[in-house]
Amino acid sequence: MFIAAGYTATMLRITVLGGFDVAAGADPARLRGYLHRVLLARLIIARGRMLAAEQIIDDLWPEDPPAGAVPTVRTIVSNLRRVLEPDRAAGSPSRVLPTVPPGYALHLEPDAVDAWRFEAAIREAMAVADSDAEADWRRARTMLETASALWRGEPYAEFAAYEWIGGEIARLRELRRLALEQRFELAVRLGDGALVLPDLESHVAASPLSEQAWRLLVTALLAVGRRAEAGETLRRAFRELNDAGLSPGARPA
Repeated sequence: MFIAAGYTATMLRITVLGGFDVAAGADPARLRGYLHRVLLARLIIARGRMLAAEQIIDDLWPEDPPAGAVPTVRTIVSNLRRVLEPDRAAGSPSRVLPTVPPGYALHLEPDAVDAWRFEAAIREAMAVADSDAEADWRRARTMLETASALWRGEPYAEFAAYEWIGGEIARLRELRRLALEQRFELAVRLGDGALVLPDLESHVAASPLSEQAWRLLVTALLAVGRRAEAGETLRRAFRELNDAGLSPGARPA
């Protein structure tokens, strides 16, 4: 991925986690219409891959493309280029949103989109957490807390009606769940199980089909000496998971 000449990696920022916003430099950028936002979102989740013009038309108008869909897409792309590259010289080729026959591609720095930073930070923290050193556990927990702060709300919420966005929304939700459960696990490892018990109980209530969530809750209860409650929680977990047709691990005594 690359960005327009004269730009730095910090100049173009796109927010998709809890609101869809674009900033070029210090100033928020104004997109001209809803379809501009839709196309930019579609290009973002393509992660630099070329989208053919026909695919873009199908994605923007999944049921009934207008007769002038092709020139409309060209106009939207032209307007997006002006927003994303406000200092580009007239007539010079776009490097952020170039034409890549038979379509277009969005070329951004890896840190330009908050969802990309969110994912990269979580994966890095998970790698650090996979250690036997307590110092690494503490560092990983801090990294996960920093990553979690990027999540300001449901990703791509205004585009949820489009089928092509569903997989990306689900993937980001799952990443958030994994990050949250890793934070709980690190807290238990570091002796802070009592501090996260209320949040763990809320998480289990919100994710009753997550075997990992139940396991963490039982582990935290055992860590603070609440053995009877841990046993009852384990039995409840098996009931919930079995009733849902899932096959949890070793059965409780």
